[in-house]
Amino acid sequence: MKYTRYNGRPKKKQGSNLLFYVALTLLLALVLGTFVQKFLLKEGNGIWFKNQGQQGQGQTKEPSEGGSGNQNEGDSNSAAPITEDEKDKDGDGEVVKDKYNFYILQCGVFKVQENANKVLDTLKLYGRPFTETEGELTKVYFGVYTDETIGAATELLSSKGIENSKVTITVPVEDLSAGQLCKISENMIEVMNKTYESGVKSLKTSDIKSWVGGLDAIESTMKQYAAVEEMKTYINNLPEEVDKSALQDGMKLIYDKIKAFK
Repeated sequence: MKYTRYNGRPKKKQGSNLLFYVALTLLLALVLGTFVQKFLLKEGNGIWFKNQGQQGQGQTKEPSEGGSGNQNEGDSNSAAPITEDEKDKDGDGEVVKDKYNFYILQCGVFKVQENANKVLDTLKLYGRPFTETEGELTKVYFGVYTDETIGAATELLSSKGIENSKVTITVPVEDLSAGQLCKISENMIEVMNKTYESGVKSLKTSDIKSWVGGLDAIESTMKQYAAVEEMKTYINNLPEEVDKSALQDGMKLIYDKIKAFK
């Protein structure tokens, strides 16, 4: 007597196979998308300071016996909090922003030049002040600062009993030239502030020169092309080492390039 032998295992449903392939496709798409975003579409070194963590290298220090000048220990190495204005990070962990805030500390407006010079001489003991003349008035500025450095600067002036007011300048990153302008300004400010740290006698400029030389080329049609090229030239012409007496015109250069965004 013949009989039919049945397979004791149930047949696989076609629907379960379809779900498996859909899930696998989505997973592969996610992995591919992450790879493209991280390695193919990142900003590169067109804007960001890639060796920022090495800026402490190359410092010539003297024995710290109380020190002098503006002590901002820890400020230069502290990580800035991520704000709503910071959209993402590139492959090196640098925060990508769509705008940068700079702060100008104004320490008086004078009709009499002699009075402006007195305040300027006082401020030179603590930083790199400069003046700007508008008609019959002379404005005295203590310097240009970033989100990370403005706090220490205002505290210093307050501790010395020097009146000041803060002016905020916001620079939108409309293209690569604006991004480079902001990052060059930030790193120049960082170098200048480091020369006032306790125990720092001088700083080598090889790191920032190397970084500037590695920036992506920008098109001459971009809005901030001329400003960026002038700042690059200034950095490349710096001596091999700088101290607190140097870079006096560097702060004024930064101000001249960003004041148009007031």
